[in-house]
Amino acid sequence: MTLTDLATINPMGASKSSNQTGFNRTTWTEVSGWSVRTGYPSTSLVGNAIEIQQKHRGIIRFNAWFEFQAFAQVNIAIRLKLNGQVVRTISHSTRSGAISYVGDFKYGDRVTVEIKYESKFQFLFFPMQYLNGTLLGGSYMTIEKYDRSAIDFQFDMTYDDSSNFYFTENLSMVAPDYGKKQPDLYQVDVSGSSDSVTVYEDTGFTWGPVLAQSRTPIPVDEGYAVDFSGKFRVRRFGISQKDNPGSNFMLRLSLWGQGTRSDEYGDQEVSQELMYYETAFGSTSASTFFDVTIPVNTPVIIPDNINRVYFTAVIKTASNDSLSPAKYRVASGGVANNCYFGWYNSEPLKIIVTPPDDQITHEHPLSLTGVAFKNRKYFSNVSEPKKLVVMGAHDSSTQVLIYKYDLATSTRGSLIGTYSIAEGERKVLSVQSDTGAIELDSPNTTPASVNRTKSGNQAIAGSWTDIAGFTNGSNTITVAESGLATISCVAKFSDSNSGKQIRFLVNGVVQSAWVASGTTASGSYQMYLNAGDQVNMQAIRVFDSSVLATDTKIDITYVASKMDYYVESLTAETWDTLYETQTRLDRIEWADITDDLNSITVQRQEFKSGKMTLKFVSDQLGNGTLAPGKRVRLVTLNYGDSETAEGLQDYVVVFTGTIRDFKVSYNYDGRPYVEVDIYDAFKTLEESEGYYYYDKPLEYANMLHGVGKQVVIDQLEVTGPYEDAPDGLQNLPSSYQSSAKIDETLEAVRNTNKGYVYVDRTDKIVYKSDLNSDNKLSVGDSYTRSDISYGKIEKGTSTESIINMVKPEEHSLDAVAIAKRNVSNTVPFTLEDIPDKHQMAKYFYRQDSINIYGERSEVFPVVRGTGQLMDLRLAEYGSNFREWAIDILNDYDLHKNQVSRVMLVPNNFNQLKQISELEILDAVRIYYKNEEHTAFIRKIEWYVQNNHIRVEIYFQREKRQSAWLPSIETVDSYTNLWFDTW
Repeated sequence: MTLTDLATINPMGASKSSNQTGFNRTTWTEVSGWSVRTGYPSTSLVGNAIEIQQKHRGIIRFNAWFEFQAFAQVNIAIRLKLNGQVVRTISHSTRSGAISYVGDFKYGDRVTVEIKYESKFQFLFFPMQYLNGTLLGGSYMTIEKYDRSAIDFQFDMTYDDSSNFYFTENLSMVAPDYGKKQPDLYQVDVSGSSDSVTVYEDTGFTWGPVLAQSRTPIPVDEGYAVDFSGKFRVRRFGISQKDNPGSNFMLRLSLWGQGTRSDEYGDQEVSQELMYYETAFGSTSASTFFDVTIPVNTPVIIPDNINRVYFTAVIKTASNDSLSPAKYRVASGGVANNCYFGWYNSEPLKIIVTPPDDQITHEHPLSLTGVAFKNRKYFSNVSEPKKLVVMGAHDSSTQVLIYKYDLATSTRGSLIGTYSIAEGERKVLSVQSDTGAIELDSPNTTPASVNRTKSGNQAIAGSWTDIAGFTNGSNTITVAESGLATISCVAKFSDSNSGKQIRFLVNGVVQSAWVASGTTASGSYQMYLNAGDQVNMQAIRVFDSSVLATDTKIDITYVASKMDYYVESLTAETWDTLYETQTRLDRIEWADITDDLNSITVQRQEFKSGKMTLKFVSDQLGNGTLAPGKRVRLVTLNYGDSETAEGLQDYVVVFTGTIRDFKVSYNYDGRPYVEVDIYDAFKTLEESEGYYYYDKPLEYANMLHGVGKQVVIDQLEVTGPYEDAPDGLQNLPSSYQSSAKIDETLEAVRNTNKGYVYVDRTDKIVYKSDLNSDNKLSVGDSYTRSDISYGKIEKGTSTESIINMVKPEEHSLDAVAIAKRNVSNTVPFTLEDIPDKHQMAKYFYRQDSINIYGERSEVFPVVRGTGQLMDLRLAEYGSNFREWAIDILNDYDLHKNQVSRVMLVPNNFNQLKQISELEILDAVRIYYKNEEHTAFIRKIEWYVQNNHIRVEIYFQREKRQSAWLPSIETVDSYTNLWFDTW
């Protein structure tokens, strides 16, 4: 069970105690000279590393400042290392830099920082010099629990473009940027009469009416629950407002929803204030700060037509409830006293978006999808047998009780069965209910708490020492029952010297540790304990000390709960016979229509829709039997491994698809000729809206689940019924393009990861990250050496396939564009999503090949960046495509002598079976004279007429097909079965 959201995490932080010199452009130099940062007493420093004290999902942040160098152009590279392995690298061209990394950490992990510093110095006509850099004292690193709902003050929000940021230990604020905006000079009438007026001149800034707003909206869906919280710090104006004299001003913090409503006139934009909190500024003449805390709210359920939410902070007048800018008097004391809006880092703005319970998934290492539904209770559509995949928490066993359930009356029926699931087991159950629905449950389990209190003093050494002498049990607690528990530890020391820590271990593995503050060290940690686990407590000191008996204790308190179970999937059981097929989507009954067939042609190929054309001379099939939308498949019969009809009859599917085009014509005698075109599932990808690009294949599961076709991504089936395309922004895409079809977006991720896409013989869309290089079939000019003799072969050289210039066409999100967004001057407004970025990367080419053949370029769409907010905040798009492109050039920049096509004519049933089983991108061994080749199938064509079958197999690459097949060594000679050497 992951602990990312259970543990109470003590933040850690370290500051540079002094300047560090010697950073250069050739060597990565480790940052050293750390001291525990004020406000982070739980920090453990080991050499130049911060040592993680608790298992958790956290965020590392490092902020660096370097010494100023006049006339120098700097480029500073910073990288974070976890246990010596680089986890994040970023470059900056200014004297200050920041880097962050989100990851799952465990006790004992060590985090270090390294820097490479390049500073080019050139003055007038003097030669170029490279200067070393100095990291300033005060640079710091923190490690804290990562809260997914916390808003980043600098990146996720936007403010007046004349503002700048001001940060303290616990405050993030915006203040005037004096380089962009100078104070206004204005007059205020304080008193006067008919013949005299007293005038005061003041300088100030005008802010508002919108003080802050979200930079980009957060995707939501109908039925989601949203809430917000936070503690803000706001400055009062310091002067009466001339434009609205005597008005009471209010600060209004709001969460807005936006979307579209469709009607007969088209799509209309919709905006709705979902929730808000409002408070008064108070005296306008005061320049003081005040705090605003959003009170606890009841979450709001997202209504229909709303698909985005965003935050605003605005100034309003209480008298007429209208937006109003305000003038702020410049206060003495510098920037710190002229900040006008911000929040506390300990209580930042959080926008909490919660999907309905039945849509929330949890990471699970046993799940083939990587995630599972936790404790989901109800499932429908189980009148027929279904395959239910259930698991316990990955480190514990569980039990699942399955009942019949009546959806109409919402009542539980009889028990179907009780199923035990062992630790680490992924159990597949067959379930069925005559009520059409089932309910899952698990037994109650709340073990009794365990308490140990120490008696007597105990000397503690300079190494970790077991705490002993507990009055009510052994020093090591043997857990009797499994369950989610909070382990609380308290230790009292006899002095307040620094360097004392305590920790607790489970089965000898450290789970969490705490640094003493004064004479006390204490903390708590929540985790799942299994029966038989061994729990004990240890202490360590630097100076002489002893653990006192009073209040030194360890408590284990279980959380009241049921046994957790996880559901990976509930899917239809599948089968296939000659006359019936059950997929996850449909049950199909097949009827034989071969009697009136005149001819069959089939073409299947990599990354292109396959097509089968049937021609009939019939007076029976012109009546709608072969109507568009019906499924058709071509099968060949065989008799096992027998070459004759002496074995048990079997079949192989050659092609499956859906009728798209249908034509009936009549001859002079009125007899119908029927021609039918059947296309495979790739046609759906070419026609369906894709819109979103992702950088990993499995991220397409949600999109491909809704195309209504069978889909497999690296052996994981993600088949689902047809449905409107989901809002992909919820899945953090890497880019989007309004006109893109699914095949275009899928091509980009395939290229990026050098994968393979095709539709198999059963009409299943297949994505593979790797190909099987084992030969599926051998063909040759000698039957004794190969499975089948080819009837014709094409072998030679061609310049058609040469690629000597590779152009990666990158799809990404534009982090720079959103950084330039300014606040609106009114609310509500339409807040656009993160803009996409579409650009052609630097060309990669081979000049010697261009000189011989001329320029032969090819564009490859690719995906750049993860789309994750943390990466966008850092403008981190990952590595470029240089090495990726060079590999393609290595394979395609010169002509090659190779086999491009073979023709096969099966002579018996067994050969027909072998040819029928061939898939796109299968490896085929080819024997040609004294040469042996292995090639991968790019295209297969079948021609059937008058009981004659001819199959053409093509191996040469065409446009849009993969350009990274496995490399297989060619054998130049071989010995045949007659032991003749060629």
